[in-house]
Amino acid sequence: MKRIFLLCWLSLCLSSLFSAGKERNVLILSSYHEGYLWEDQIVQGMVSKIEESSFDLKIYHEQLDVMRIPFDKEDFADFFKKKYASVYFDLIMTADDAAYSFVKNYYDDMFLGKPVVFCGVNNYSEREIQENIMNATGINEKINVLETTQTLLKLLPDTKKIYVYGDGSQLYQINKAILIKDLESVDKKIKIYFTDSFNIDQLCEHAKKLDKQSAIFIISPLFDKYKKTITPIQKAGEMISKNTDVPIISFWDFWLGSGILGGKLVSSRAQGEKAGEIAFRILNGETTRTIPIVTESPNEYMFDYHQLKKYNISLRDLPKGSKIINKPVYAYQINRLWLWFFIMVFSVVLGSLILVLFEIKKRIRLEVINKEHILFLKTFIETIPIPVFYKDAENRFKLCNLAFENLLGIDKEKVIGHYSQDFQHYKDTEKHLCYDQKLIEGELDAVNYEALIIDAHGFEKNILVSKASVSDLDKHITGIIGAVQDVTEIKRQEKLIKHQMQELKIKNNEMESFIYTVSHDLKSPLITIKGFMNFIERDYANNDPEQFAGDCKKVMGAAEKMQYLLEDLLQLSRIGRVVREPEEFRMDEVLNELENSLAGIINNSNATLDYPNAMPAIYADKNRIREVWQNLIENSIKYRKEKVSPYIKISYEKKENNIIYSYKDNGIGIDPKYHEKIFDLFEKLNQNTPGTGIGLARVKKIVELYQGKIWVEQSALNQGTVFKFFFRSQRGKK
Repeated sequence: MKRIFLLCWLSLCLSSLFSAGKERNVLILSSYHEGYLWEDQIVQGMVSKIEESSFDLKIYHEQLDVMRIPFDKEDFADFFKKKYASVYFDLIMTADDAAYSFVKNYYDDMFLGKPVVFCGVNNYSEREIQENIMNATGINEKINVLETTQTLLKLLPDTKKIYVYGDGSQLYQINKAILIKDLESVDKKIKIYFTDSFNIDQLCEHAKKLDKQSAIFIISPLFDKYKKTITPIQKAGEMISKNTDVPIISFWDFWLGSGILGGKLVSSRAQGEKAGEIAFRILNGETTRTIPIVTESPNEYMFDYHQLKKYNISLRDLPKGSKIINKPVYAYQINRLWLWFFIMVFSVVLGSLILVLFEIKKRIRLEVINKEHILFLKTFIETIPIPVFYKDAENRFKLCNLAFENLLGIDKEKVIGHYSQDFQHYKDTEKHLCYDQKLIEGELDAVNYEALIIDAHGFEKNILVSKASVSDLDKHITGIIGAVQDVTEIKRQEKLIKHQMQELKIKNNEMESFIYTVSHDLKSPLITIKGFMNFIERDYANNDPEQFAGDCKKVMGAAEKMQYLLEDLLQLSRIGRVVREPEEFRMDEVLNELENSLAGIINNSNATLDYPNAMPAIYADKNRIREVWQNLIENSIKYRKEKVSPYIKISYEKKENNIIYSYKDNGIGIDPKYHEKIFDLFEKLNQNTPGTGIGLARVKKIVELYQGKIWVEQSALNQGTVFKFFFRSQRGKK
C-alpha cells in the first residue's frame, strides 16, 4: 500500500474564527477499520466538508471492523451505550451498509429523533433505506456497469467474452443482478460467464487460459485458497494481473492501481465529500425532509496509465474528464537507472533554479517598482516545471505557478492573497513560519529544509523547500521567493533500503550465532567418539571384551546425543516452513491426548496434570500446538524437586480478543536473571540434565508463528515456575 502524505498549506482553518459558543457533537460510524483505504477516504471526505461549518465541532469516530473480526451487534450496542451515556449527538453519519444497518436496528433505543446522513449503502430503494429511520438522507452507492462496459468495448472492440469473478456473497449477488440487467442492452454477441465458486488461486489458473477476446469483471472481494478469509484488494488484483494478458475491470476506485484497467468507478472520497456537504447543510439548519436521497452515486471515470499503455489505448479515446493515475511526467517509463539519472538531472535543474531565484532576487531589489518586471517574473515562473511561489513581507502569497498548484492539488485562486497561517499542516507549520520569520527579519538570506505536507486529496508528501529573501533598492526585505521539490519516492526508497539492511544484519548475526553454537555442541560428542575409538582399538588388541563393550556403549551414547541434537534442529527449522492444514480443536482435547501419550513418564514421576474441561477452541496446526504443551510438561517433570511429586496446573482467561493460557508447576524454578535467556537456542541452565537446549526455543518459535507471545510470569529458585502465553487464531484473518 502506497504511503500517504500531507501538505502544510492546504486545509483552511477560517471556520474556527466563527465557532465560539456553537458546540455540536457529530458521530461518524464506520463499517470497517482504520487503514482500509476505502473507509479512510470516505471519512476524510466527510470531515473535510463538515469542518467548514461555523460551529465548534466535536467529532466522534467509531469502527465496527466487520471485515476482520466477527461482529456482535448486541455487544457493541452495550459498549456504545456505556461509552456515550453522557454525550448528546446532534448528527449521526454512517459509512457503508453494516454501520447504517446497526443504526437502523438501534435507532429507537439509542438515536431516536436524531438526523442520520449515510453513504455507501448499496442499491436499496428509498423505502428500504428509510425503514425504521424517517429522519435520514444520504448517498446510495451504485456501480456503473453499462457505462463501463460500453467504454471497454469502445476502447477494445475485439472483446467478445466477459468472465465475472467474485466470492458468491450477498454483495456479489446484488452486483451480479445489476450486471445482468444493465448488460441486456449490450451487443448480444458478448458472452458472459460467472465464476462465483472459485478461490483466488483457482481464479489465477482460470485467468491464464483466457484468450485475447476476453475480459475479466471483478464485482466483489475474493477468497483466499482456503475460502476462509478475504484476500486483500491490492494483492488480489496483482495476483490475477500477473497471470493474464486480458484486461481486468472493477467498479470501485480502491481496485485502481492493483492491475485493473479502469472505468466509471465508485469514488470513496467523492461519496464522503457529498455526505459531508449534506451534513453541513443539516448542521446549518436544514432538515432531512428538504434534502432528497442521492440515488446516483458520484462515480468518476478513472484509468491506470500502465494498463492503458499495456493495451495500446490512447488517452484521446478516453471519456472526457477522465482521471489518470500513474501517469508519468515524461512519455517514457523511468526504470531504476533512469530514476537515478532523473534525480541527478533534477538536482542540477534545482541548483540552476536556485541560482535563477537569486538572480530574480537581485532584479527585484533593483527594479521593485517596474511593472514590466513583475509581468516578466510571473511569465517566467509559470513556465518552470518545478513548484515556485512568492510571498510578501506579511507572509501573504502573491504569486505561484502551475506546478505549485499541482503539488497542492488546489487552484491558485485559493492560494493568492492568503497568509501562510491560513493553511493547516499536521506536523511542520511552525517550521515553515519560523524560517519565514528569520528570512523576513534578515537573520537568514536563504534556507533549505525538509518538511511534510498534505495535498487537497489527503495524500502525504515529503518535500525539499528552498527559500530566499527579496529586498528593494533600500535593502528593505519585501518578501520571500521559494521553490519546492517532491522527494517522496526518494525518501521511500531510502527507508526501504535501510529496513532491508537492518533485516540482513539481524539475519547475519543470527546465522553466525547459530553456526557457532551448533559447531560447539556437536564438537563435544565428536571428541567423545574420537577418544573412545582409540580405547576400542586398545580393548580389541588386549582382548578385553568387557571393556570393549563398555567403550562401545559410550560411543553409542555420544552418537545418540548428536542424533537428538540434529533431530531437534531439524524440527526447529521446519517450524514455519512445513505448513499443515489448520483445523479447529479444543485445547483440553490436546492436553487429554498428551496425558495419554505421556502416561509412562507421568506415572513414573507420580506427576499430576490439572486442567479444565471444555476449554475454548482455536484454529491452527494441532501438531504444533501439541509440541508447545509437550515441551513444557516434559521440562516440568525433568526439572522437578527431589522427593516431591510434580504438580502441573493449566488455566486460561479471556482478555480483549485473546485467550491467555497460564502454565504453573512446583519444580525447581528459574533464577529471575535467566527469565528471558531460557528461550534462546541451546540454553540449558542445568548442564547435568539430559536434553539439547532447543525445546523452549521451539516453543517460542511456534508461539510467534501464530503471532503470539510467551513469557515467564513468575519464577524463583525452589518456588516453581509460571509461564503465560497466547496464540492468535488463523480463522478470519484479513
